[in-house]
Amino acid sequence: MLHIVVVDDNADLVEAMRTKVEKVVRSPARVTTLTGDDLIAAIRELRRREGKWGAQPQWRPRKYNMHFDLADVLVLDYRLADLYGPDGYMTGEDLAALTRRYSMARPIVSVNRFGEQGFDLRLRPEMQMWAEVSVAHDDLGNPRLWSDRAEGLYRPWAWPSLEHLPKLFDRRVTHALRHFDSSVAESLGISKTQMDLMPRRISESLGNDPFSITFREVAVQRAFRPDNVPKPSRPQMARVAAAEVGKWLSNSVLPGQEILIDAPHLATHYPSLLKGRRTQARLNELARMSPEAELPLDATRINRARLRPGFWLDRPVWWTEAVLENRELLENRRPWERQPLDYCFAEDTSQFHATTEVQAFQAVGMFGRRYVRRPDDLAITYKPANRLLS
Repeated sequence: MLHIVVVDDNADLVEAMRTKVEKVVRSPARVTTLTGDDLIAAIRELRRREGKWGAQPQWRPRKYNMHFDLADVLVLDYRLADLYGPDGYMTGEDLAALTRRYSMARPIVSVNRFGEQGFDLRLRPEMQMWAEVSVAHDDLGNPRLWSDRAEGLYRPWAWPSLEHLPKLFDRRVTHALRHFDSSVAESLGISKTQMDLMPRRISESLGNDPFSITFREVAVQRAFRPDNVPKPSRPQMARVAAAEVGKWLSNSVLPGQEILIDAPHLATHYPSLLKGRRTQARLNELARMSPEAELPLDATRINRARLRPGFWLDRPVWWTEAVLENRELLENRRPWERQPLDYCFAEDTSQFHATTEVQAFQAVGMFGRRYVRRPDDLAITYKPANRLLS
C-alpha cells in the first residue's frame, strides 16, 4: 500500500491537500498529514540526526520510524510561513533538502513553489530543486498526476509517474549503493563519447567532471559541502545520489530528446516502428509510464539503443544517436518513403491529437518543434507565451 504523507504548517491547508489527494489516488493508498507540533518535532529529529552524523559519520538512528521515513511519496507545501520562530525560518525547499539528507523518504513533491497552474514551454524543469516534481495546489487533485491510467486531459509529459516512482526510487538507491565509488556514467552505460557529445549545460549539471564523477561525489557535491564536514553513512548518501542522478536524467538529459528519446517522440519521427493500425487510441498507448510497459512498437531493431538499467527513468527510452545511425530503419535508409502520422503528440496532455487540435511551440533541442493542445481549450497558463508559434 502506498503511504502518502502531506506536510504543511497550516492545519486547514494540509487537510485540504489531503482531501484532494484521497479523492484521486487510484492505487491502494493511505494518506496521512503532518502539521503543527508533530511537524516541529519531526524537523527537530532531522536536525538531531544532522548533528549526530556531523560528529559520528557512521552513526545511524535506532529506528527510521518518523513520518518522513515512512513516506512513499512526500508532499510538501513550499510556503511554511508559520514555522518562523525559535527554530528559524524554513521554506518547503529547505525542508525537502533536510528530508532528503537525513531521512528515508522516497520521492518528494513540492507544492506551490511556482504559484498557479502553468505549463512551462521551455520543457526544462529546474534541476537544482530537491523535490522530484513541482506542482501547483490544484494539480494535486489531478488523477493523472497519480496514475497514467486515469482519465482526463491536462497532464504534462514531464511529470513523473508517482504511481511507479517509489519502487523505481528504491531500485536506484540499491544501484547507487552497489556502485557507490564507481563512475555514474559507466554504471548507466554512458560512453565517454556520448558524454562528450552532450551540451555542456547538460553534462556539467551532473558534475564538473561528468564522465568520471562517482555516486559518492554526486552526494557530496550536492548535499554535504563544505568537504571538511563529516558525511552521513554510505546508505544515506546513496539516497541523495540516487535522487540527484534520477533528476539529472529526467530534468536535463531527456527533455530535448536529442540524447535520449522516449516512445511518443520516437514514433513521431520513426513511424515505421509502430505495430498495428495508427489510430489515436493506439498511439496513446505509447505514453504508458512504466519502464517495462508493453508498447505498440516493434523495438527489436533498436534493442541495442535501449537505456539500461531502465529503472533510472519512469518510461522506456532509447539513445537517440544509436537510433539515428541505425540503417535498419526505413526513415534512415529511405527517408523519402517516410509516412508521417496524422496525429501530433501534445506535451501538455501526454496524448496524441489531430493536427487541427494542437498548436506548435518552440522548445529546446534538436527536436525543438513540439505541440500543445490548443491553449485556449485549457484553463492553464502557458509561459513564456512568445514560444507559441502561429
